[in-house]
Amino acid sequence: MKDREYAVVVARIVLGINIWAHGVVRVPSLNSFSEWMVGLYKDCILPLPLVQAWSYAVPFIELFLGGLLVVGLFSRNVLLALGGYLAVLVLGSCLIQKWEWAAFQMIYALFVSFLLYNLGYNGFSIDRLLDSRKEIIK
Repeated sequence: MKDREYAVVVARIVLGINIWAHGVVRVPSLNSFSEWMVGLYKDCILPLPLVQAWSYAVPFIELFLGGLLVVGLFSRNVLLALGGYLAVLVLGSCLIQKWEWAAFQMIYALFVSFLLYNLGYNGFSIDRLLDSRKEIIK
């Protein structure tokens, strides 16, 4: 592997672990996480049932996307989904005027953008393994 491939692998795995770990720690305390989130958005323009439904989905979205990112499976689709997820988080943070949260989420978005831009260098991944098997079959 070349240095650029190492950079992509490190960024992908570390971002994946970060996102996955968010879900891992939230799932066991799902109800309290939901209550915390609903409390944050109680004075927001968003309907509370929507916030509550989202609060229960967030940990599972993080587990799923983070886990796939760590192993490098469906990387393009996962990164695009993660970008959409982050866009929703940024919007939510802005609606409750948590500008520092939005700033951190923008940093995550930069990582996602870096990975998408360099997806051709996604060397150590299940995607690459599956692609190489397709080449052998041809």
